[in-house]
Amino acid sequence: SLRRFAVHSLNCGYTWADISSLRMEDCKWRSKSWTRIVKMRHKTKVRQEHVLWSRTEELFKELAVGRYGSNDYCFLDGGRPLNQSRIEGSRIFSTRISQQFNRIVRKALGSDDTRSHKTLRKTGASYCLKRMYGTEDLYLAHAPTRMSERFYTPPDFTQLNKVLCYAEVDFGISDTLIKRWKQ
Repeated sequence: SLRRFAVHSLNCGYTWADISSLRMEDCKWRSKSWTRIVKMRHKTKVRQEHVLWSRTEELFKELAVGRYGSNDYCFLDGGRPLNQSRIEGSRIFSTRISQQFNRIVRKALGSDDTRSHKTLRKTGASYCLKRMYGTEDLYLAHAPTRMSERFYTPPDFTQLNKVLCYAEVDFGISDTLIKRWKQ
């Protein structure tokens, strides 16, 4: 479950609660478009849509346990949904997860790298901001602050998809740019 958490949190800016509440019906596999996750964020109840990197998609297919299109949780910990495991021993469980996740990140980035998950999530948001203003809020699924965003205009995720495709290359996950957005 930790590898799943690491991959999705870096690709989608997810927190532990977002990963634990992820259901198979939220995953839109390639039919006529690129694979993406479309769901409401656990904390803010704001719609989010993230196109998946090739590596994220591979790991997701390898590690997800639910049936496609069902209401099943994607990831389980010892046969139980991650969010139930977290509730029962929240402080101990989340501390253990955090420590193990940081070990995974250090292994991937190099043992001298001390960045935490929160730092990497901020790095993703900062990258979105620098690449295209406004996409950082879509990446993090923060609640909209402007009246028009809250009530009148639906968000356009095309620009976020574009930024995520460039991030895949810039973060060294893929060697070539794969255009996963509408032209």
